[in-house]
Amino acid sequence: MDEKPPSPKSLETLVPGGAPRKPDASRSEPPAPAAGQSTVATLLGVPTIREPGQESGAGSAKEDEEEPAHWMSPLAMPDAPPEPPPTVPVQKEEPGPEEDAPDGIPRGKPRFLLPVFGGLGLLLVILLGGLAVKALRAPSRTMNSTPIATTKPPESEVAPVAPAVVDADAGAAPVSSPCTVVGASKMLAPRILLPSGVEVMRAPQGIALGFAAGPKDAAALVVDPRTLDVVARGKATAHGAIRRVLPVPSTKAVGVALENERKGDRLQGRRAVAGAPFDMGVAKGHVAWARHGSGKSTALWPLQGKAPVEAIRASPLEGTEGGYAVAFRHGDRMAFGTVDAKFAAKGELAYTLGPQVGSPAMAASGDVVALIWASRATASDAWRLQWQRWRQGEAAPEPAKNFEPPSGGLGAPLMSPSIAGLGDGRFLVVWAEGPFANHQVRALTIDAKGEPEGPALSISADGVNAGQGQVLVSETGHGLVAYLAASGSDFELWATPVSCPR
Repeated sequence: MDEKPPSPKSLETLVPGGAPRKPDASRSEPPAPAAGQSTVATLLGVPTIREPGQESGAGSAKEDEEEPAHWMSPLAMPDAPPEPPPTVPVQKEEPGPEEDAPDGIPRGKPRFLLPVFGGLGLLLVILLGGLAVKALRAPSRTMNSTPIATTKPPESEVAPVAPAVVDADAGAAPVSSPCTVVGASKMLAPRILLPSGVEVMRAPQGIALGFAAGPKDAAALVVDPRTLDVVARGKATAHGAIRRVLPVPSTKAVGVALENERKGDRLQGRRAVAGAPFDMGVAKGHVAWARHGSGKSTALWPLQGKAPVEAIRASPLEGTEGGYAVAFRHGDRMAFGTVDAKFAAKGELAYTLGPQVGSPAMAASGDVVALIWASRATASDAWRLQWQRWRQGEAAPEPAKNFEPPSGGLGAPLMSPSIAGLGDGRFLVVWAEGPFANHQVRALTIDAKGEPEGPALSISADGVNAGQGQVLVSETGHGLVAYLAASGSDFELWATPVSCPR
């Protein structure tokens, strides 16, 4: 009977407190270094590959590798001077007998003359004042100005006016900017086991990291990506060897989930999906899912052949429909598919031929999912990176193509990729490159068309043998790249802060 989709509360089962799972003693170990090669040189950042002829059943427990618009105002023309008001003739009157008036005006002169003269005087003052104001407002004709032509010049002398150009894309989407390194690298833990690597996940307080500090010691940190300060810690002890550690963040703390092989598990090669309450693996010849820790599983896709299924990855899809994209290594091929929000398979699996492939890395950005992995033709060839994109709604992903990083680094081989979605179909890709015992971690922003955007970033310092980078960028654009750096016979956990404007 098929298992019902788990609820988010199932995540509580990931917090330490229950009995740890026992490891599978028959699990294959990392290959021994070749003669003349150091353990660090052999293991750091090199993807684990099933050697030709090696027998391994489905669900093998191999370790994962590693200008604004111009305008003119109209020219102000001088106003024409106002016409003078009509002159009113004043009739002269004959003087009468002189007598004193009670108002003090001498007798013998007409009393209306003074008001008339006063009114005319006031009118003259007003007229003169108006002319003065008009003169001040009119532009001077002696300034260096070009006289206005009264006739139309020949057509050949008229400078054409370019029509305004309207950008059809203006306002449709902001211009994106590539990611940048915004601070110095910082050591977060003095010791980390290489086979388990580091897992990253978003947390309420920042970015959570899970890793094995010892064979049976699991640890988790929550880091502020802007300062790389640790804001929360968690740890747990396992009874057997730890295969992988997933951080389980909460509002105020962080827990750990241990991934071990369990003897007799009906879901072979069980792999916990980061940030989701379910596991994935193989059951009865199918890729299947089960509630975390449960033996009851639901089939998704039938498998072709008996090649082992390894390095299962699942990434939540963005958008309203939800669901997950799933990828895994199936023998010498890379397989890719999607499930809906009810954990039902959407279509068939898409396969990409090897012939030798490493562990996949996958992320969603808008309606685009990107998958990237290391591959090589033969054991004597250098590792390179291949990647492909799939747009939701399309029946199949785009054909796989080589990922060519910019020059300026240590060069081939290229391995251990990681990828983070930046929204709107953009991604930040991280990888390790360089000869044995001299690896370097670099990063590159990819735009919505799948083309490089900006220069490549140097994540690890010069002279540091570094690899196994894992990248995560928060919704605010603050992120980090966590990686392993060789220190004698051990490895340290380091991180470099990045900023990716959205």
